[in-house]
Amino acid sequence: MDIFERLEKLETESKEVGFYWPTSNSAIRQVLEEIQEVKEVLQQDDVDQDHLQEELGDLLHAVCSLIFFCDFNVKPTLDKALDKYEDRFYTMISTAKKQGVENFSKLSLDQMMSYWKLVKMMKKT
Repeated sequence: MDIFERLEKLETESKEVGFYWPTSNSAIRQVLEEIQEVKEVLQQDDVDQDHLQEELGDLLHAVCSLIFFCDFNVKPTLDKALDKYEDRFYTMISTAKKQGVENFSKLSLDQMMSYWKLVKMMKKT
């Protein structure tokens, strides 16, 4: 059983016994709580990597639960997001090259984000 099948099985079983989100807002609140927990770990002076990985896993699971709550399967949802990211990423690099940028990695993060925002507006998705 792959990770997506395992997730779907657990989410389905949770829903069947009533251990499930009553509303989308409750699922979203869980995602926000998990984000806060990740943030708290990252703000520590000496980040415990095992704890961070655990909290990131909890966040990922909460997001997957929200996807499932919205009646989507996680794998095609993630595939769709990765396709969109991949298209935007390569368009961003191509656009920068067309504008004379020879080495994208030499740009500041703000400059890179300007290209990202430009491509996002161009793609409107």
